[in-house]
Amino acid sequence: AALAMMVELLAAGLTGAQFGHQSSSLFDDKGAPPALGQLIIVIDPKATGGVGVMDHLAYIANEIAAEEGVRLPGRRGKQARALAEDEGLDIEDDVMETISQIK
Repeated sequence: AALAMMVELLAAGLTGAQFGHQSSSLFDDKGAPPALGQLIIVIDPKATGGVGVMDHLAYIANEIAAEEGVRLPGRRGKQARALAEDEGLDIEDDVMETISQIK
């Protein structure tokens, strides 16, 4: 809850946008435009954590991932990509037909 509140304060509060509970859905056309805010914070890990920071971050990510039932964002996609590169993809004929007609 604390992290969610921090994101709301940064992305909506500081930008003057609507808070999440005030915004209409992004998944349908009901209601007014959601008036969401965007806040981008860029941190150079090497500038703040030094030369070995990437190994340091990888260490904690691997420790967390070693726990049963834990998923880290991006890992499943990375595994799927490696599998697709090794074994290829099955694409339905109608999808391939649609793609071939794009000019």
